[in-house]
Amino acid sequence: MGNSQSIPQSNSTSTANLLEPVLDAVDCAICLENCEDAVALGCGHAYCKGCIKTHLEVNENLCPKCRRSCDQEHIVPLLRPENTDEITDYLTAPGQTMQLIRVNEDNKDTPLELDANVLKLCFLREDVRDIPVCILSIVGQRRCGKSFLLNYISRRLGNLECEDDSWMREDEEVLNGFEWRTGDDSITKGIWIWSKPFFMKLNEGERIAVFLVDTEGSADAKQNKEVGLKLSALSALFSSYLIFNISSRINSTDLEDLEMFCLIAENGETGLKPFQRLLFLIRDWYLPPVGFEGGMTHLGKVATECPLQNVKDILQKKEAECFLMPHPGKKLPASNEGGLKDMDDDFKECLKQFINYLVRTLSKYPKMDRENSKIMGRQLKEHIQKVTSVIASAQYDIVSIREMTIQQNFQNAKLHFQKFISDKGNTFLTTPDQMKKEVEEKVEKILTDVKFGEEDLEKLKTDLNTEKEEFLKKYKTKFKISAGVLATGSVLATVAGGVVAGVGIAAEAGIIAAGAAVGTGSSLAVGGIGAAATQIAKRIKKNTTEPEDNN
Repeated sequence: MGNSQSIPQSNSTSTANLLEPVLDAVDCAICLENCEDAVALGCGHAYCKGCIKTHLEVNENLCPKCRRSCDQEHIVPLLRPENTDEITDYLTAPGQTMQLIRVNEDNKDTPLELDANVLKLCFLREDVRDIPVCILSIVGQRRCGKSFLLNYISRRLGNLECEDDSWMREDEEVLNGFEWRTGDDSITKGIWIWSKPFFMKLNEGERIAVFLVDTEGSADAKQNKEVGLKLSALSALFSSYLIFNISSRINSTDLEDLEMFCLIAENGETGLKPFQRLLFLIRDWYLPPVGFEGGMTHLGKVATECPLQNVKDILQKKEAECFLMPHPGKKLPASNEGGLKDMDDDFKECLKQFINYLVRTLSKYPKMDRENSKIMGRQLKEHIQKVTSVIASAQYDIVSIREMTIQQNFQNAKLHFQKFISDKGNTFLTTPDQMKKEVEEKVEKILTDVKFGEEDLEKLKTDLNTEKEEFLKKYKTKFKISAGVLATGSVLATVAGGVVAGVGIAAEAGIIAAGAAVGTGSSLAVGGIGAAATQIAKRIKKNTTEPEDNN
């Protein structure tokens, strides 16, 4: 990692270039007047500095609007020319999580709200605005350790020059950063970003700013499904490197969600395209081998058996990878510290391998636009504003999207079956009973591979069985016709006075075999063996008439 460098420290001179009047007027949510000495909490809500300090002292450090825990140490000055010293302190202070997009469940028309202040604080920094940006984002199921993982990634990115394992810190050190806790309650509501970038170098030596983003999972049963998918779609559009965090194994629901939030992301009228790199992280894997060795095998099987063509295309285009992470052991899930001492050794080793690999590859993926040009920090700020406006205000009928996806998958399954029976119909060397057995086994395999709800599966089963019965009925009839034509040819040979005999019979048998080999398509009813028998009849007729012509 010699091409990396430590986080640079800003100074008051460089900060002066950052300071521009990006905020004209901000109203305090406490006094309802124009903010005096405007500040923002970690959640992004703005207040007068005096108002919020007084409020936090008597209200247990809770934001008045969203009720999120926010202590006074994390009060951030808003960008104004007059508070240069405070902004300098902010730029040189350690980073913190800030809410980029919040969920407002009271607003049914636009439940997602972008915090423009946070966007400016992150991407209009003097050390970010004119260089490429890489956003590492994580989506997936709730309570599966997304925030926990990002905190260890943050530790590694903050110690890029470290060549041993000391970046993981001491066993007793409590894990801080993105808020997380064990238990059933989800903490992350919306999309959160680590306020301080980590700086690395691109292959050509150019600097790149790396930001970490945490996302509410689209699989959160407590949240509106459309809202969850919109959040995942936005995270996919913001990011250049996307981690899909999954518990136990990749199942059909995970693939459906991936397809749907990518559909929403691609539908937006924006200059952004979804992530350039996709990595599945499977948590609590229970069988060896783990890591990338077992992960790529698992992903290969999933890709082969997946009935969703859109997902197959995504896996191929995004150079998808998969890493299997074992269970952390009994201590970590019961702890709120997240220290190394609570992890099993095999989990600790896999965590180290995964994060070291991730950090080595991050700088290869600067955020690109749809023309494959690198996006600078200030450009990304504009793109994020636009794409959030488009997707947040759009009305998506998730039922229709899911139905469309199911119909497409059903159609693919039926086309697959139709090709199978078409290929099977190209030969009549299989008896009807044997053909019935093979076709029924194929139907059973398709129904096993396509994992949907019982009602949907029953409908597909009915359709496939209808096509199966029609095919077997036609096949049986054609088989009998072909066999009858062959028998007719044999009779003709006998009536002709034994012209076909001895070696001649063997020769004509060769014609029959050849005819059976070339009979294809719609000519099957009279092709194959039947066509060969017809050739025999013609030759028999010729052999019986030629002596008369000679006389």
